[in-house]
Amino acid sequence: MPHHRRDLLTLCLACAAMPSMAVTPQVTPPPGLVKVTFEGDLQRYADLGEDAVDREQAVADLTAIFVGLKSLLPEGLSLGVVVTDVNLAGELEWTRSGKRIRVMRDIGWPIIEFRYELKRGQAVLKAGQERLSDMAYLNSPPMGVGSGRLAHEERMLQRWARALVAGL
Repeated sequence: MPHHRRDLLTLCLACAAMPSMAVTPQVTPPPGLVKVTFEGDLQRYADLGEDAVDREQAVADLTAIFVGLKSLLPEGLSLGVVVTDVNLAGELEWTRSGKRIRVMRDIGWPIIEFRYELKRGQAVLKAGQERLSDMAYLNSPPMGVGSGRLAHEERMLQRWARALVAGL
């Protein structure tokens, strides 16, 4: 098994072993922790990838991006996120060789829908439902993010997290 596939399988197995979390006042991640779940059938998401392997990789990548937001949280805060839909940047298109690739154009901007709770201990500081999108994703370079597969989604989520904790 290729090394990256084994790592993905290990990450997926580790995520599967974690208890499921709904963002509710009864569930509080420890301070400094970001907890992420994906609600519902991933096949019903707008665009999370072409097949099960793509969807698993996208879920792993998005989970890592959300968890990485903990570096933007003030000390003692925790964030719980339930992702409800994703439309990755770009559109899948067929090539002449019969494969599908993700092509970035103006009409394929990223959209991520989720519910969240930002807490200090048991106290909910902020909670809500978001539908983030970046229609100008091709016109702005990633802000301090790598050129990873989901760089546009990462930039959008980092922008949201900075605004979320501003003034706390």
